[in-house]
Amino acid sequence: MGSHELLQDKNNRTIIAKLLEEKITNNQSSIFDDKSNIPIELSQLADAFYAKYLHKQQAIDDKDKPVEVVDNTVYEKVNLSSIKFMDSREIGAEWMSLEMLKRLELKEFLLKKGWSQNKAENAMISIISRAVAAYSENKTESWLRLNSGLLELFDRPSGSVSRHDLYKSAQDLYEIKPELEQYLYNKLKTIFDIEDTILIYDLTNTHFEGRKLYTSTIRKILKGNCGFLSEKNKKPESKPLQFSSAF
Repeated sequence: MGSHELLQDKNNRTIIAKLLEEKITNNQSSIFDDKSNIPIELSQLADAFYAKYLHKQQAIDDKDKPVEVVDNTVYEKVNLSSIKFMDSREIGAEWMSLEMLKRLELKEFLLKKGWSQNKAENAMISIISRAVAAYSENKTESWLRLNSGLLELFDRPSGSVSRHDLYKSAQDLYEIKPELEQYLYNKLKTIFDIEDTILIYDLTNTHFEGRKLYTSTIRKILKGNCGFLSEKNKKPESKPLQFSSAF
């Protein structure tokens, strides 16, 4: 109850304790025979302690009381059978392809080559369309207009890219093919932390064992392996290994 000077007396502490007990338990029958004999200072001190008790108890009750969340959401009833899908489009694969081109910083590379903003975006649209749909330029034009949301990713209205734009983009990309391949090769090595490894295979002793094969079949199989059989049961004639310029 603190270090109040009135509490130094043991009798005063007993009186205040009994007064607090009456207030806390709300005991109608007084413990004291005659409260008029209780000094006013002790009564006031007991009232002060009781006020502190009520304040502390209120704080505990508020802490334990669950917080009421007011939901101001307004709900409206909708007839689901009346809903119609208008002009729905696919965008998943297109978005993922665009994110990959952004990571490769392809647009920045094309802009550094002196390409305009529109020309660079058309090239990206052409690349993504080939990766997702793999249609001809004529059919890709229709696919962009009717099925895909790719143009929306570039803030372009539907029908803003024609087959002629796609033809032109393919030609423009082909003109910078060596530089573009080298750039993408270096960029992918950086992104995926790839270390180059060149493997050279000696295929001069390539031969087949097992069931018999016709000469024409063997020729087809070996066509991409740098050797071929000129006649049945003869050794393969060697050919120089062809190197690809693709990375």
